[in-house]
Amino acid sequence: MARNQGSVRMGPVSLFTLVIILCLAVLAVLAVTTAQASYVLAERQASAMTAAYDDERAGQKLLATLDGALAPVRERGASAGAVRAAAEAALPQMVQAAEQAAPGVTVEANMATAAEAVSAAGVKGAVEAGSFTCGLQVSFMTESGRGIDAVIGLRANGTYQVLSWKMIAILNDEGPGDVLWSGEPASR
Repeated sequence: MARNQGSVRMGPVSLFTLVIILCLAVLAVLAVTTAQASYVLAERQASAMTAAYDDERAGQKLLATLDGALAPVRERGASAGAVRAAAEAALPQMVQAAEQAAPGVTVEANMATAAEAVSAAGVKGAVEAGSFTCGLQVSFMTESGRGIDAVIGLRANGTYQVLSWKMIAILNDEGPGDVLWSGEPASR
């Protein structure tokens, strides 16, 4: 008697092994693609955070320089005219100090009236323009297009208040680049 019961032919085992190998190959390709996409996103995030920290460093240096410029005015008795004059005189020095603190950051600063500063800050109800003598509108921008728009209100007593400190990003639409999926359906 021949023993044919219970034997496995090589055809089904080979086919099953081939399917398993193909599945593993597809999973390997997907893993590599996902790893590359994750790496690209991590690099972008690192670049964005570096730019944000550079902007913050420049902003804090500008505020420190402004505070230093207003200190003598506070000590000898501040007035609205003296505060504005001290801020205007220190404006180039503030910009230079901020740019030196973060070399990749470009700083633009302009004096503004109190009403312009409150309006630019978008402050509603909590702060009135009458509580400030003038304002300072500042923009910090890195080469990557990320930055901070700040509005600072100066008071007649030689103090200041940060009315607005907004992170901004200028989007550059140069094409898809290294995008794995943009979230939009494919065009037909």
